[in-house]
Amino acid sequence: MTAVALILPLAGVALAALAPFERTFSLVLLSARMELEASGGLVLAVVALLWVAAAFRQAADGWPDGRYRLAFPLVQAGSLGALVAGDAVTYYTCFSLMTLASYALVDVGPRARWAAALYLGAALVGEMILLAGLMMVADASPHPLAPWLILFGLGAKLGLVPFHVALAPAYAAAPPAGAAILGGVLTTVAAVGWLRFLPATGAPELAPPIVAVGFVTAFAGAGVGLFQRDGKALLAYSTVSQMGLLAVGAGLAMAGGWQAAAPMLLVFLLHHALAKSALLLGVDDAGGAPNRVVWAALLLVSLSLAGFPGTGGTVAKGGLEGLAGHDAPLAALWSASSLATAALMGRFLLLARPGGAGRSWRAAWPALLAAGGALVLPWMIADPATVAAAWSPAKMAAHVWPAVLGAAIAALQWRLLPGWWLPAGDLAALLRPLIAAWRPPPRGAAPRPRRRLPALRSPALDVGERILRSTPAFVLLLAGLSCGLFVLIATARG
Repeated sequence: MTAVALILPLAGVALAALAPFERTFSLVLLSARMELEASGGLVLAVVALLWVAAAFRQAADGWPDGRYRLAFPLVQAGSLGALVAGDAVTYYTCFSLMTLASYALVDVGPRARWAAALYLGAALVGEMILLAGLMMVADASPHPLAPWLILFGLGAKLGLVPFHVALAPAYAAAPPAGAAILGGVLTTVAAVGWLRFLPATGAPELAPPIVAVGFVTAFAGAGVGLFQRDGKALLAYSTVSQMGLLAVGAGLAMAGGWQAAAPMLLVFLLHHALAKSALLLGVDDAGGAPNRVVWAALLLVSLSLAGFPGTGGTVAKGGLEGLAGHDAPLAALWSASSLATAALMGRFLLLARPGGAGRSWRAAWPALLAAGGALVLPWMIADPATVAAAWSPAKMAAHVWPAVLGAAIAALQWRLLPGWWLPAGDLAALLRPLIAAWRPPPRGAAPRPRRRLPALRSPALDVGERILRSTPAFVLLLAGLSCGLFVLIATARG
């Protein structure tokens, strides 16, 4: 199975090496366009390598049942296809395949059924919202609602409030490799949709409310995550918080121009993909680190997410902070978000302390590989001005104190509030008993009485029913309708 799981990612790496390119494939009724710029090739290469790391980690843990094995390459095909899609229809088709197949990555046991259903339900609602937004963008004059529909349609996969409730149960229920796919790959594909479709909506006047939504999501994710007792669930809330900051960056880009902001957003996104994959690949099913070496790598990645000087995160966060310019309130909010991230990652490190027998290095090296990428890659792809600014004394001082104070907050909370915790999924978990009361009776129970409606009788309906009961007549009718539909569509295509 591992060899099969490596085919598409390695093909993705080879395809990324060919960037930039553009190809159109035409079928009888459909056409698909593949387009990959240089920056898109970098994203494709990173995502493909994360798939390789996840496949080896899953091989070390053992592959679950056949449904998981079938879903793994399907999610691969959807995620990699969406990254090379050159039009909205192809992107949406691949995105839908990725979404539907990801259900099996979460539903790996009876206790995971609710988490998988919640994740899939939120994703499907987001897809319907996204479809409406893409249809509006395709119009000659986009509707004012189009930016919001695209923001929240893709934000359902990224955990924007109120869709954040679906991420933590899914991350906690999925095996580490599956959780890394959810947190490192699927979020990246959805965020690339933001960078691709939001600029087409224009609407710079919507920048302030989008920035507000982003900060609300960022602080809500960090606040709830501080009271988690499962390491993987906490990392889900970290994803919520980081994607909230990406939404802030998208809002600032809508106001100041996408051309200058897009490279900074891309650096932040790739850093998050590598860092979050490293953290999720580095823990076991209970959210703990297997040994001290892996825990040390998780420590460095956690510092990087908090923007600590010398790590890749200081470049990634510094680029986004630069979008705010000299706005004092925004600068204060950025510092507060760094403090919240540091406190959240401090609690994660306390939860992930190694204990007991460690796992083999076969299971550990994928996390170490992703961790190295998170620490190094941002320095290699960021623009020289951002890299130089990261080493300035003022910038380094601004990134040190949130990390130190955040670690102190995490330690105090761990010591003074050990029994305070919130369930994964927060509001959804609290409402779960109420939702369960509306379920149908279990299988084998006496069915509820049903009221029969009177049958509708008509001579014309009787004749039609007799015709349809005749199999040859029904087949001929269906074939005729299909041929007529084919002719109409082919004629319309010219």
